[in-house]
Amino acid sequence: MTTLGLDVDSVLCDTMPLLLEKINREHGTTITPLDAVEWDFQVEDTTFDALILAAFRDAELLLSLPPMKDSQRIVKMLAKDFDIVVVTSRKELTVDATKVWVEKHFGPLQVIHTGDSKNGHALDILVDDAPHNVVPFATSGRPAILFDQPWNQEVPEHRLIWRCKNWLEVHRTIYAHALPATLYRKV
Repeated sequence: MTTLGLDVDSVLCDTMPLLLEKINREHGTTITPLDAVEWDFQVEDTTFDALILAAFRDAELLLSLPPMKDSQRIVKMLAKDFDIVVVTSRKELTVDATKVWVEKHFGPLQVIHTGDSKNGHALDILVDDAPHNVVPFATSGRPAILFDQPWNQEVPEHRLIWRCKNWLEVHRTIYAHALPATLYRKV
């Protein structure tokens, strides 16, 4: 069966609204998702990515994050045709909370904390929002779906990368483009 890798943050999980609400409340900032196109910008005496890491230490916050619209219904449908693996670059300190969150919203799926790269894992198709995951995956000859976010607008066009704005588009694109590309690759 074809293995479908699904990222957590900003793909399965609508991470940014609550994360930015927490950061803005605690630091008196007004950061929006449109500001989050780079992760290393300065916020007070630290960086945005350091604030994200600090916020991810809050297990209650992680467990309260909502799933992306339509993700639960679509993942349930995809599970009939694919082996689903949740792959996340979240830091090790989030392992328990991530597994609890995935089980609560999507059932008993395998969750892999990948570290920096998802390219080295046995996945046939990847759905992710991070350019540093999608581009190497597609360059290795495997189809990747780029979940559209403000921070990934500079991803170059590639014959094995398809940009999707929501889970309905992801579903259609998997069957119309990514799966046929995977089957062709295996021949």
